[in-house]
Amino acid sequence: MFPIADLFRLRPRNVRTRLLRDLTLVIFVTSGAIVALAVSSASKAERSTARAHIERASTQAQQEFRTRMEPVDRRLRLTWEWGKAGLLDSKDRPTTLAKLAPVLEPLPMVTALIIADSKGHEFLVSRDRNADGEPEGWVTRTSGLHESKGQLLRERWSEQRQLVEKFWIDLPGYVPTERPWFVGAVSSASDDEIYRTEPYQFFERKQLGVTESMRWTPVDGNTHVVAFDLLLGDVFAVVSEIEVSEGGETFLCKSNGDVFVPYRARRPGEPAREPQHVFVDPAKTGSTVIERAVAAWLEAGGKTDEPVRFRAGDVSGWAGFRLVNPLSGIWMGVAVPEPEIFGATIDWTPQLIVIIALVLLLGLLPAVTIVRKYSHQLKDIPKQLIGPKTFERDVQELIARGEGPTLEFKSTVRMNLKTQKFGKEIELAWLKSATAFMNSDGGTLLIGVSDDGEVLGVEHDKFDNEDKCRLHLKNLVNQHIGAEFSRLIRFVVQPIDAKTVVAVQCERSAKPVFLKAKNKESFYIRSGPSSVELSPREVLEYVNRRT
Repeated sequence: MFPIADLFRLRPRNVRTRLLRDLTLVIFVTSGAIVALAVSSASKAERSTARAHIERASTQAQQEFRTRMEPVDRRLRLTWEWGKAGLLDSKDRPTTLAKLAPVLEPLPMVTALIIADSKGHEFLVSRDRNADGEPEGWVTRTSGLHESKGQLLRERWSEQRQLVEKFWIDLPGYVPTERPWFVGAVSSASDDEIYRTEPYQFFERKQLGVTESMRWTPVDGNTHVVAFDLLLGDVFAVVSEIEVSEGGETFLCKSNGDVFVPYRARRPGEPAREPQHVFVDPAKTGSTVIERAVAAWLEAGGKTDEPVRFRAGDVSGWAGFRLVNPLSGIWMGVAVPEPEIFGATIDWTPQLIVIIALVLLLGLLPAVTIVRKYSHQLKDIPKQLIGPKTFERDVQELIARGEGPTLEFKSTVRMNLKTQKFGKEIELAWLKSATAFMNSDGGTLLIGVSDDGEVLGVEHDKFDNEDKCRLHLKNLVNQHIGAEFSRLIRFVVQPIDAKTVVAVQCERSAKPVFLKAKNKESFYIRSGPSSVELSPREVLEYVNRRT
C-alpha cells in the first residue's frame, strides 16, 4: 500500500502508482463530464415518486423483519402454553431441558431461554459453544435450590442432553424477580401478551440485548414467567441482511438518533468499554448516508414514519423509519440514494446519449494511449483473473511466476500431510492468506500446489466431489471471515493433469477483514510473499492510512 501523497508526485515511485494516477485522472475527468451532463439534462423527479418509493422500501423492510422474527414469537407462545399446562418443572432439570432444547435449536437469534417464578426460582437454558463458536451441547443455570447456599448451579450437557459436569457459581446481586423482563411480564395487561423490553445490559454476558417474556399464574398464586433473550448484535445481523436497494442502508436507531453498531469484544490492552457504547452518535458510524438520514429525521421531529429527504455530500437521498416490532423503543431506518429512486424515470434524450458517447470516446483514446505507454512494464504485475475455459494455462502461468505479494501456494485444504489427519491449522493457514490478500491488493491462492510449484491436487482432502469441496470452502469463509465478504472471494475448482486444483481469487476489500478463530480476531496483510499479523495499534494506523 502506498501513501495518498505519492499519487500526486510528478514521478511516483512505481509503475502501479503511475498507472493508477493517470487512469484515475482520465476516469475522474470522464465521469465528471458525464455526471455534469446527466445532472444538467435529466428531468427532476416528482417528490411524490420519492415518497412512494421510500414508503414501499420501508414497509418491505419492516415486513421482512417481522417475517424473520415470527418464529421467535411463535415458539415463545408454545413454551408459555406448556408452562400453563403444567408441563415445565424446573426442579426436574433433565426432563425440562429435553423439552426446551428442541425449542431453542432452530432459533440462532435466541441466546437463552429462561423460566422463573415469583419465589426466586429460575431455570436458564442456552447453547454451549466451542472455541470456534460452533454449538456442541447445552448449558443450564438454576437458582433458588435448597442446597444452593445463595449460589447458582451451572450444568453442562452433551448434545444428547447427558450431564457432563456441574458446579456452583456466584452472581452477586442477581435476583430473577428484579430483572426487567420479569417485572415487565408481571405488569402486563394480560397473560397472553408478549412483553418486550427496551435494550438493556444482560447481567452475566455484559452485552446489550432485548428480552421477550410472558407470564402465567397457576392456582397456587406463584407467578411464572418464560423469557427469550436476544443479543442486539444478532438482531442487527438480521436487519443488515435486508436489502432495499444496491446502494441503500438499513440500520437500527433509538428515538434520540443514536445508531446501533455491532458490539466488539475488548481486545487485550484496550481500555474497558461500557456495553452501551454500541449505540453511538450517527457521526461515528462511518456512514455519511446514515448520519445525514438520521439528522433529517430528527429535524422533522423524530418518532415519525413520514419519509424525509437528506443530502450526503453530492448525493441526495430519502429515508424512512419504522418502529421495529417486537423491539419497543427501537426504530429501523432505510436510506436510499436519490439516483436509485429516479434512475428509471430520468428522460435520457437522444442528444444526451450522443454527447455521453462522445465523452466516453474522448476518454477512451487517452486511456488506450496510457495502457500502450505502460504495456512493456505491466509484465511485472501478476495475473489475477483465472478463466474457467483457460484454467490450466492460467494456473501454469501463475505457478511459473512463483509466490509473491499477490500469489501463494497451499498443498491442501484441510489435510495435514505430515500426520495424515485433518487439521484446523491447515484450514486457518489458507484463510489467513485470504484475509491478508483482501486487506492488501487482492491476490490468488492455489490450493493443491506445493511450495516449490508441484501440482499435488486436493485429492488428499478426501472430498466426495467438487461440489462438496466448494461447499466446504464457502462454509469456512462464512464461519471464519464472514458471509458479508463472500462476494469478494471466488472459487474455481478444476483438474490439471488429472489432479484437482482449487484457485481462490480474493478481491481487495474496502472494509477491514478479520480472521475469527478460537474466540480471537486477527488482522493480516501481505508483506512480500508472506502474511503478517498486525497489532491493534498497527491495525488502526494501517486502516486509517489505507482509507
